[in-house]
Order: sequence, then structure tokens, then C-alpha cells
Amino acid sequence: MAINVDLWLWNLDRQFQDLDALARPLTEAERRRSESFIKPVDRARFVAARGRLREILASYVDRPAHMLDFETVGRGKPVLREGPAFNLSHAGGWAALVVAPDAPRLQIGVDIEAIRPINPAVAVRSFSLVEQAELRQLLPAGWMRGFFNGWTRKEAVIKATGDGLAADLQSFDVTLMPDLPARMLDSRGPLPGAASWQIVNLDTGPGFCGAVAAITHGDPLGPIVLRQGRLPLLGTPLPAHGGVGSPSG
Repeated sequence: MAINVDLWLWNLDRQFQDLDALARPLTEAERRRSESFIKPVDRARFVAARGRLREILASYVDRPAHMLDFETVGRGKPVLREGPAFNLSHAGGWAALVVAPDAPRLQIGVDIEAIRPINPAVAVRSFSLVEQAELRQLLPAGWMRGFFNGWTRKEAVIKATGDGLAADLQSFDVTLMPDLPARMLDSRGPLPGAASWQIVNLDTGPGFCGAVAAITHGDPLGPIVLRQGRLPLLGTPLPAHGGVGSPSG
């Protein structure tokens, strides 16, 4: 049976005029976290992401945004108690939220990244030997797209499980060639086998890359319905402060 997924996209920087309203439903812990960011733009983006996240999820459970009860699983992945499965990512001033309204226990992850120059050594550290061999087949003009295809798909996978970067990124292989559909090719543990996964590429446009991944045990993932925003993402990605080694979220 197909698993329906809603996709919400919003420009974080365009929410700045609404920051006071978006900050109201945040918990004290969320406010403290926002204040931990050194740069004002990062603080504002956190509030714009977390506040809008609460607004959207509140609409699914018919509950005030400030009353949403989150808990964490894995290595800190937030889940909504008595609510739908969801996952949030942000990069280049954009936020992407996936929600599976009919699958509260679905392990799902999303990742978007602004495409920018990266150190090739990151691929050596993070990609399997199979993936590194595929990258070497790409001409320089296509190498960066291939890298970010692989990176976003792998990030979406480990965000689905809640393991984050504690997971061994070299323990599984994903497609990354520009002309191949997104999918997991092999998993050598501890993640579930490749047949348990569905990965969907997001058509985020030339300046971004994105993917959604979920453990569906053979059920198709989608259709993915765009509920807010539009694809491809428009605008010039802003520089990422941490580089690929520090994912945007």
C-alpha cells in the first residue's frame, strides 16, 4: 500500500517579519537553543524553522502549536507523541518538512543541501568504495551534482533512523549518478536491508539537491504532495557556514 507524504517548503528569511508570532509557541528549551546561535541570521532562521514546524504539525493533530508534545528517539531525532511521522531539513535559507499523516510510526527522513564547493576528501570519508568508484566516472562538471545526490540520499537515510552522523555512512550504498533513479543499492548493517528502503529524489533545481528516504518494507513511498512552496527552489543559495561535514539539518 502506498504511503502518502506531504512536503512543505518555506523560505526562512521571508519569515523574519513574523518572528515574534513564530516564537510564541516555542518552549523555553527551544528559546534557549535559538539564543545559543552566535549569528543573528542563524537565530532568526531557527525560530522561523521551529515556529513554522509547530504551526504545520498543529494543523495535523488539531491542537494548539504550543501544546505539541515532542520526544526524542535514536540520537536526538524529534518525534511527535500521538502525531504523524515527520522530519525537517534546512539549507541555504530554505526549510523542507515531510509529514506522513497516515503513518505515525514511519521512519522517514528528508535532506536538502545548497550545492557549493566541497573538499573531495569528504567523499573519501563518507562514501562507500562503490560510491567513490561511481564518482570517479563523472566528469568534473557532473562531479558535484553526483556528490550531492549521494550526500542528500545518505543523509535522508540516517535521519530516518535517528542515528545522525553516528551512523557508518560507508556501510550502505545509494545511487548517485545523475541519470539513475534514487534508491539504496546495498546495506551491510546495522541499517535494514536495501529492500526495506524507498528513496525519492526531490527536484530542487540547479542550486540545491534533496531527497526523502523511509523504511517502508517494500511499500511505495508517495505520492509526495507539495502543500506549501514550490519546486524547483528559487533564489541563490547562501554560503553554508559548516560545509558538508556539518549538515544543514
